[in-house]
Amino acid sequence: YWAARDPRIRLLHAEKNLGPVQSSNVVARAARAKLVARMDADDLSCRERLAEEVQLLHEYPDVGIVGCLSDMIDVSGCKIRDTDKWRLVRRSAFLPFAHGAIMYRREIFEMLAGYRDPCKYWEDQDLVWRAAKLTKVAVIPRTLFRHRQWTSTRFVCDPGELEQAIDRVYQAADRLGEGKDFVQIPDQPR
Repeated sequence: YWAARDPRIRLLHAEKNLGPVQSSNVVARAARAKLVARMDADDLSCRERLAEEVQLLHEYPDVGIVGCLSDMIDVSGCKIRDTDKWRLVRRSAFLPFAHGAIMYRREIFEMLAGYRDPCKYWEDQDLVWRAAKLTKVAVIPRTLFRHRQWTSTRFVCDPGELEQAIDRVYQAADRLGEGKDFVQIPDQPR
């Protein structure tokens, strides 16, 4: 519907399921603009989200990625968890924003060679951690995004695969906290 009404909107079709990492790479690389906004089809953005993220990136050229706070909603759109504002004041290796709530400079994405397959289910963490070595990461401290939790790929994947991904993200976070290089992906548990 929208693609037929607006030539800036293009529908991309894959012959097979590419998974979260490669789907994100395909979409980001198909973008023609210098700024790329990330969002899943089942999530919701406030009307002003994109404008505020664009404005921040224009005002601060040293910022390469910006995200905003989000509420968690269920499949019917009802809020099930408020914004985690504590994430802004508590020091943590983990992102204070949802993956779908980010906008980044395409040049940063290309310098990083995009999302990495071994980081499936935490590809957003990995991308932002690597980007933070090259650029500043900013957070708009307002709720401008609603993340739909129960349809996430993490809930429909193989439990063993998810367990391994969680283990790897925590290993990488530990290395980051110790000041070690986290760009190398932790070995998969055996």
